[in-house]
Amino acid sequence: MQECGDPASLINITRVPPALDLISVDIYTGFLPGTGPGGGSEMDEFTLAKQRFTQYLFPKMAPHTQAMLVPGVFACSNATVAGKPFTLEEQGARIVKKLDAFFGWAKEEPRIAGFWPSAAPFSLPQTLKHIICSAFLTLAVTVADGTMRTARKCRAP
Repeated sequence: MQECGDPASLINITRVPPALDLISVDIYTGFLPGTGPGGGSEMDEFTLAKQRFTQYLFPKMAPHTQAMLVPGVFACSNATVAGKPFTLEEQGARIVKKLDAFFGWAKEEPRIAGFWPSAAPFSLPQTLKHIICSAFLTLAVTVADGTMRTARKCRAP
């Protein structure tokens, strides 16, 4: 489900079809400081995703249906904030903080089956690839049973 910031697509759902085993919602915001509903905090996306699932989807899901989280793991090599370069390292640090929050929630919430990255970490610029790979793939492929499984080893850039 692509929400694109408009909660109407979730508010109007009366139930999640029981034929669905997994459901996800793409919500991307706050990837640059000073932007987004929470002022551009790296936590904006996590906060909004958790609120949307908790308020609009979890109550309408069948008991067997689980959520897949889709945190934004993208960055821009030419991003600027207030006229100054916003480096890939700075962006990577924000992504890691956000992923930590998503992972903490996933460990506590049994209705979360796992994660699906919003961008293939292996198509990112090399300087950011290792940060994301380490944070995301070591994080967990699935947390449904409370364990972490590494999908693949990350090589240093």
